[in-house]
Amino acid sequence: MLKHQKILYFGGKDWWYHNISVGARLALNFAKMGNQVLYVNSIPLRRPKLGRKGSKARYLNKLKSFSKFLKKVEKNLWVMTPIFIPIYDGYFSYTINQHLLIIQLRLAKKILGWCQELPIVFSATLAAALVLPKIKRKIALYHLVDKYDKYRDFSDKNWVSEMDNILVKESDILLCSSKEIFKYYKKLKSECYYVPHGVDFELFNKAATCELEKPWDLQGIKAPIIGYFGSLTESNDQDVLAYCAQKKPNWSIVLIGEVYGDYSKLKKYANIYFLGKKDLQELPAYGKYFDVCIMNWVMNEWMHYCNPVKAKEYLAMGKPVVSVPIPEVIQTLGDVVSIASTPAEFLEKIEWELQNDCFEKRKKRIEKVRHETWDKKTEEISNLILEYLQIKSGGNQVPSQGVCKITCN
Repeated sequence: MLKHQKILYFGGKDWWYHNISVGARLALNFAKMGNQVLYVNSIPLRRPKLGRKGSKARYLNKLKSFSKFLKKVEKNLWVMTPIFIPIYDGYFSYTINQHLLIIQLRLAKKILGWCQELPIVFSATLAAALVLPKIKRKIALYHLVDKYDKYRDFSDKNWVSEMDNILVKESDILLCSSKEIFKYYKKLKSECYYVPHGVDFELFNKAATCELEKPWDLQGIKAPIIGYFGSLTESNDQDVLAYCAQKKPNWSIVLIGEVYGDYSKLKKYANIYFLGKKDLQELPAYGKYFDVCIMNWVMNEWMHYCNPVKAKEYLAMGKPVVSVPIPEVIQTLGDVVSIASTPAEFLEKIEWELQNDCFEKRKKRIEKVRHETWDKKTEEISNLILEYLQIKSGGNQVPSQGVCKITCN
C-alpha cells in the first residue's frame, strides 16, 4: 500500500461544485492511506459558449473556487484552485497560463512544506501538459478517464492532440479507464494499464438494502418511474425521452441533474419531470424508487471511449439498466444491461425490463459490481506505483494484482 508520499493530482473536475469525481475519489483514498495529497482543480481549456443554459452558474461557481485558492478539506488533503487567464488563442494563452500555474504550484508547495520531497504526479486533465515537463517528480501517471481529444467542445483538435502527446511522452505510466482507451494507447507506451472505474458500492447499495424515505419531490409522481441522474447536456439524446414520453404517457420519466443546454422541447410532456441537481448522498433515496434506469447519450467518438461510472451505480442499487451501445458497457456489463440504439429500441427494452424484473436479476446486478469498489481501484493503482518505484530503484519486480496490461482486446 502506498504511504507517506506527496501526491499532486491534476483533476478534470472542480472539487467545489461538482459531485465527487473519479479524481476526487482517488485523492480522498490516497489521503486516507496516509499520503499527503494536493488536488489541483480543473483549468478550462475550451472557449465558453456565452448564453448556454447553465453557463452563468458555472462562471459564478468558478469565481467562488478562485476565492478559496488553497484549502484543507480532509486530513492529508488540500484543494488548490489556480487562477488563470481565460484566453483561448493557442500559444499565447498556453505560455501565460503555464507561468501562472508554475508560480502558484510553487507557492502551494512552499505553504505545505513540500519543497524537499519529490511528488507523485497524476494528470487527469489535458491542462496538466502546461506544467508537467517543468515538474520534478518521482513518477508521473497520465490518468485517461476519457479520450480527451474526442470531447465535443474542443474546437482546436490539433492543439488538444499536442497536449495529449506531451502527457504521453512525459508520463511513466498510463492508466486507461476503458478497454477502448487502452486499445488505443497501448500502442504508444509499454507501461499502459487498463484500470476501470470503481463504484461507491456501500452508498448506492442502500437503495436495495435500506428503508429509505421517498423524497418529497417524488411523492406525487406515479410509477413506473424511468430514471436518470447526472448532468443534462447536449450529449444526452432528447429524442429518446420525447419518444418514450409520447408513446407511454403512463410512464413517469424523472431526470435528476443540473441542465446545461436547451431542454425546452421536453417541457411540453406532462410525464417528464426535471428535479434538479441533488447531492450525491441523496441519490440512493431517489434511485430506490426508479423502476428502470437509463443512459440515453448520443453515440459519438467521445462516447465510444467512455466508461460511465453511472452504470455501476445503477447496478449497485439492483436496478434494471437500458443503455446506448457503449463498447465498455457491452463488453463488461452486457450480461446485466440491456442495449438500445434508437428511441424505439429504448422503449422496447425499457418495457421488457419492467415486465421481467425479479429478485434473481436484482441479485445478479448487485453481485456484478459488489467488488468493483473505489478502494479496490486505489489499491490497484497503488500497487502499480510501488512496482514502478521498486524497479526504478533496482529492486525486484512485484506482480501487479488485478490490473490488465496486455490482454484487453
